[in-house]
Amino acid sequence: MNKQQIWKQVTFDPGECNIWAPVIYHWQVRRADGTTHDYVGKAPNGSTRTWNAYIDNAFKLLNGVPYRPDLPDGFKSIHHALADAAIQGWDVLLRLVENCPLEDIETRRRHWVTTLECDLN
Repeated sequence: MNKQQIWKQVTFDPGECNIWAPVIYHWQVRRADGTTHDYVGKAPNGSTRTWNAYIDNAFKLLNGVPYRPDLPDGFKSIHHALADAAIQGWDVLLRLVENCPLEDIETRRRHWVTTLECDLN
């Protein structure tokens, strides 16, 4: 499976956020039975590089490539969920939640992890 096939499962919703500013993002994987798995992260520098790294790691997982040479099994729960979604054809939503000042980004990330009842963080 290639990265483009993994991205096909993903719907991107930037909301009102500026992708180039510090931003909180939310991955949601919706299984066929309607249950969801959620993860909230932060991108202190904005950009799409952060989100592409999740797809890169799902790709590695699906293709038997180690996470890193020094940490081969270091994949996060979200990487496993994205890989499962690609295999099973589940819907994935990548939503930008809010821009916030850099000095508040970790506090805001924790707020959203709690508010959205994330099970993958």
